[in-house]
Amino acid sequence: MRQVVFVCSANKCRSAVSQAIMMGLLKNNQITDVVVNSVGTEDLQEKERDGTMMRIAMGYGYQMDGECTYMNKEILDAADLILVMEYGHLVKVQQLVNYHQYGKIRLFMDYCFGKDVPVNDPSHMPENEYVKTFKLIEEGCKIILKRLKESSRDSDLNF
Repeated sequence: MRQVVFVCSANKCRSAVSQAIMMGLLKNNQITDVVVNSVGTEDLQEKERDGTMMRIAMGYGYQMDGECTYMNKEILDAADLILVMEYGHLVKVQQLVNYHQYGKIRLFMDYCFGKDVPVNDPSHMPENEYVKTFKLIEEGCKIILKRLKESSRDSDLNF
């Protein structure tokens, strides 16, 4: 089984919706050999997902549920690919994993679009910013799906 982990600050919005979208795309494409997870770099003691993003995801046919999860070494070590939303997340992930695992940590925008920029956090912004972020993440997840389909079952996702 291949494993992909999405990382954002609190696992309330960006990484959580990335997980929901990716799981929906995998299910719709009958891909069963990929495990998708999401975590946050900050343990804010809040367990509820972002309600605005949940509603937007549901409107596009994705089920964003569960509780916010703080990252830990076990989840990160098990991943074949770790996609972070911002540079700061990359640094925090690197602090938890061994040096030889740094290659599997990528900025979401770089991995998906070849752009060295973060995914904007829409929290506490107008709803249209949430929609922009959602659509960007959905498009990125479709690119990830394409790469998964093109790669063999046992191949490295980190190309």
